[in-house]
Amino acid sequence: RDYEHTTPIETFPFGTTGDLATALGGLVSTAGKDECEDCFGGLNAAAQMAWSAPARIIIWTGDAPQHGRKYNGGRGDQHPDSTVTCTPIAQQSLKNNLYTVFIPLGATTDAMTRAMTAEFE
Repeated sequence: RDYEHTTPIETFPFGTTGDLATALGGLVSTAGKDECEDCFGGLNAAAQMAWSAPARIIIWTGDAPQHGRKYNGGRGDQHPDSTVTCTPIAQQSLKNNLYTVFIPLGATTDAMTRAMTAEFE
């Protein structure tokens, strides 16, 4: 989802796999005004959740890059001047012992993953 959506980010409390299936089954995704999305908003929301399990893994899938010239790879972006970075999210994740696995759904996120990797080198 994106900045302009009425409910750009939804979080659900941790529970059983059945709870997860119910929550995911009720989600609706709609097209935005551009190709880029608020990827880091979702990651930040996940990093801020009340994690208690010893295994703390965020599995992130995506077919669109984060807003901002640094990440968008020249894709359509209504917010090319966005200064949001993944650094604060990474710092929060490290603090909470969270691991993030990104599964790209196509090459549209390649520039974003390169930029994110460069931020941590």
